[in-house]
Amino acid sequence: MAVYLSKFMVLLLLLFVASVLLLDFNTGFGMYLDLGDHIPYLEAVKFSFYPLMAALPVLALHLWIALVSRHQGIPVTMGVIGVILAYMAYNLPDWLIWKWPALMNGWAEPATIIWLGIGCGLFLYAAGMVHFVRKDVS
Repeated sequence: MAVYLSKFMVLLLLLFVASVLLLDFNTGFGMYLDLGDHIPYLEAVKFSFYPLMAALPVLALHLWIALVSRHQGIPVTMGVIGVILAYMAYNLPDWLIWKWPALMNGWAEPATIIWLGIGCGLFLYAAGMVHFVRKDVS
């Protein structure tokens, strides 16, 4: 159980660092271009961290697949399929988890996708952890 949790936390920490860097560089680039004195910090934080929260189900699913498969072909194939699906996110239905990090949905507010991402991510994390612990014991 600790192995699965530590791998998930490392992945989450790396995505958090990437989101912080995105926030810093976007703000710095806006200052460099002299886009104005008013900096919309709240919008910049939303732009940086909402996709992280919406991507939790994808993170949990890919970690689960990577840890329980016997060879690397299945996780790599799922990653390629996920990239293709994320590339066509505009045309996909709202229930596909690969569309959620793009924050494009039929609802007016992206908060729905954020809460779905957090809930579905926690569910997939728990399911993967239970499967990994059972496989590790047997």
